[in-house]
Amino acid sequence: MGVSDSNVLNPYNPGVAKNSVTFGDATVPATTTASPISQLKGIAAKGSTGAGIPQHVTNVTATVANAATGSTSTVTVQFSRSSNDTSYSGVNVYVVGYQGNKSQVQIAGGSESPVTFVLNNTGEAVNIIVQARGNAGVAPLSTAPSTGIKLPKSTTGGYGTTTVTAYSASNPPPSSSAVTAPFMAYANSGNNTPALTANHINLGVMELPFSLTFSNMAWVVATQDLVNLYDLGIYDTSGNLLCHVGARHLQANAGGQAQTASTGSTTLSAGTYLFAFTGNSNSGNIFFSTPVTTTLGYFSTATTSSGGVLPSTIAVSTSVTTATPQLQPTIMLY
Repeated sequence: MGVSDSNVLNPYNPGVAKNSVTFGDATVPATTTASPISQLKGIAAKGSTGAGIPQHVTNVTATVANAATGSTSTVTVQFSRSSNDTSYSGVNVYVVGYQGNKSQVQIAGGSESPVTFVLNNTGEAVNIIVQARGNAGVAPLSTAPSTGIKLPKSTTGGYGTTTVTAYSASNPPPSSSAVTAPFMAYANSGNNTPALTANHINLGVMELPFSLTFSNMAWVVATQDLVNLYDLGIYDTSGNLLCHVGARHLQANAGGQAQTASTGSTTLSAGTYLFAFTGNSNSGNIFFSTPVTTTLGYFSTATTSSGGVLPSTIAVSTSVTTATPQLQPTIMLY
């Protein structure tokens, strides 16, 4: 390759070096005085893929692990590179979407896989880009391989660094965390009986504060009926039957005694549920808690039962009313 040395004097101004040096087809600035050629670095144009530019890395993956408990996460990025790529010297790692920033922000770098760095637990979906770099420049960022991760979410909102899991009806704890101790719904709030109509389904609201696993239900018989059939169960607020005891008599030696039956193994997450009571007669009755004369109503259904058995689904209506006050069940789930 032909080289024009800056030590060659400028014939138009003797004693002053030429203002450029030519290396083949490339021309770069030279010092203003005659001196040895300065070191050349990064002479490839941005975004080029010619000689001296490394190949893209491949097989980019990323994993997230706990760093400082309840604060940050360790992100480990792995990739593969060609062992025949003599232009390769390392990688630059960029993140997009971290802390609300949609720009490509360099977060780390390294010479070999894996590259590890730490991010705050912002709860965001973050894209990770891995760009190969070399002595003559970098591989095009616009076509560099990428992968995505999901950071743990802080319950404090925004881009905080505290990770504390908050459970709610829409975000219940996993079933493995379900409580198995008995749950009593309004068991000590007084005894009141609803007005019954055969095959009508009476709904009561039940608030479950935690995930619960149970296999049995207990209730209090107000009026015994050994002839007709009755059913007790639990629906979600969309009207889907989650469990019930099936058609049975209301049996007690005297009013106010408990009756129990199996519901089958059931797990309910924390949230709002509808307790349902029906029968093919109005001869028997069970106790509810809240006085029916002073309670506002909201959930109701026009769906009817048959043979003293709750249907698998009901149409749930929602409207604030005092005409059909909302009942609260006196039951135990265990």
